[in-house]
Amino acid sequence: MNPILYLAGPYPGHREIPLAEIVGVAEFHCAAAQDAGWRPLCPSLWPEAEAWRSGEEMIRRLDPDYDAMMMLPGWIRDQRASTERRRASVRRIPVYFARDGDEHPVPPVEGHELCPHYREVHYEIRDYEMCTADLRRCPRGAKCPIWERVRGQKAWLGWSP
Repeated sequence: MNPILYLAGPYPGHREIPLAEIVGVAEFHCAAAQDAGWRPLCPSLWPEAEAWRSGEEMIRRLDPDYDAMMMLPGWIRDQRASTERRRASVRRIPVYFARDGDEHPVPPVEGHELCPHYREVHYEIRDYEMCTADLRRCPRGAKCPIWERVRGQKAWLGWSP
């Protein structure tokens, strides 16, 4: 199952941003997120009057090791979206920012799923790949080019997944 990308941005009812602009931006980024391999979740498109309240509960349910949040254009002008960003940061949920004018406004899932403990080290003579995590710290669903080799080494040392 693909990770969730929570799209936080201006909510309907904003005094400065017209509803048509909010909905258009949200729909565009939802489609782009789906094309990039995410399961988009965008409270700005929900029909309820105070969708941001439901969004608060959804942020509590996101898995920091698997899911992410993306701030939509104009988020900085909406106090609720700013609050959502702070909540995500406190929970250590990765936060991305939509790239306006870019051919790919949403980061691909592949880059997000790469294990943060995987490292490529380049020396003049030889390149190395290493893992700085034990099996208990690898994020669920994270991909690592050396996973099988690292798993075998750690199993040999007596560690189990």
